[in-house]
Amino acid sequence: MKRPARVTVSFAFAAFMALAAAGCTPAAPVAPTTAPTGASPAAPAPTPSVTAQETLAAAPTPRFDLTCDDLLGASDLGKLFADKVSAVDPAIAELGATDNIPYSYYVRARGGLDCAWSNGKTDDGSGTRTAMTATISILPDAAAGWKRYKNLYKTKSDTQAYCSGDATITSCYLDALSHGYWIAADFENINAKLKKDTSPLVAPAKAPITTALASLGTLGTLRPLWTPPSGTATAPASCDGYVSTAEITKALGTSAKIVLGAGDNGGWSLGAEAESTASHLGCIFGISDSDNGYGYLTWLPGGAWAATETAKYAPGTPITVAGLKTGDSATTWTDPVSHDINVDLVVGGNWAHFTLWDYGSASDIPKAKQPRAVAARTIAADIVARLEG
Repeated sequence: MKRPARVTVSFAFAAFMALAAAGCTPAAPVAPTTAPTGASPAAPAPTPSVTAQETLAAAPTPRFDLTCDDLLGASDLGKLFADKVSAVDPAIAELGATDNIPYSYYVRARGGLDCAWSNGKTDDGSGTRTAMTATISILPDAAAGWKRYKNLYKTKSDTQAYCSGDATITSCYLDALSHGYWIAADFENINAKLKKDTSPLVAPAKAPITTALASLGTLGTLRPLWTPPSGTATAPASCDGYVSTAEITKALGTSAKIVLGAGDNGGWSLGAEAESTASHLGCIFGISDSDNGYGYLTWLPGGAWAATETAKYAPGTPITVAGLKTGDSATTWTDPVSHDINVDLVVGGNWAHFTLWDYGSASDIPKAKQPRAVAARTIAADIVARLEG
């Protein structure tokens, strides 16, 4: 079934490996569309019922002594990119590409390190690429997830790296396991020119990665895994602990047979491994015997800290949800590009997020009778009733 733009394959490498085996050039991921609702009427003016949490819960920290500056210093960035590139929040950067809870928060919840850098530019799709970015993620205790990755993509080496380029732009990708740590890197539009794809990494990308891999063997014993603050409610471990297919069907007013589909999309990555071990892979509000669906649900146990961080950059509009207790919160926001409706619920210290997609006038999906804005509030109330019950 189709899912949001976030892919579960590890950056671009796994897609490259799978397509290269078939003699193909990897294509850019295509964001799925969403359920047809036509021109939904505007949502009623929201009336806040519970003030959103303002105090940031104790957030997880890396279980090892390594920082983003250790991975890419000013000298490394100067060699990697032609423009000035600075550190940015990786979760907020990811929010621009997906409406789900960012992988970055799952990596951090598992005691990992997630770093990103950017020149602050975005590509407008005209063909001239000016954005220059780098991301490096490190996930500890990842041997089991790495084994799944290797088996899925039929790789033998514990270091998978390649650079893809032409006369105008070069990007490099890496996935590797070292001393039990999974490290993934993505360098876009670096200061190098290639006439064809190559492996291993070109010099500007190879130097910092070589240093990072070597440092992983010197980190010593991992600190204990982060646990949510005392008083955090126990988060359900499966999709139906949040909402049922019957509740989704009723909220949408659809004749389609709803199924809660797995969100792994057939791929695997460091981010997917972090999500699956910190929580559970998200769930598609899918349509039986179809590749389509109406929306997507993700959650992060003890994730109030992450929801609070996100709200600083992308504050939603508080909404009234029956049964919401003091200290919990419900907000909604609409993606300005995709027009998907998003709802964030912080209940008992846990963060649940779901999206209802906008399929516009798509004719191959049973039409939902309820406007998405109304359906979103109904589903939010169903989730809160389960979590507050």
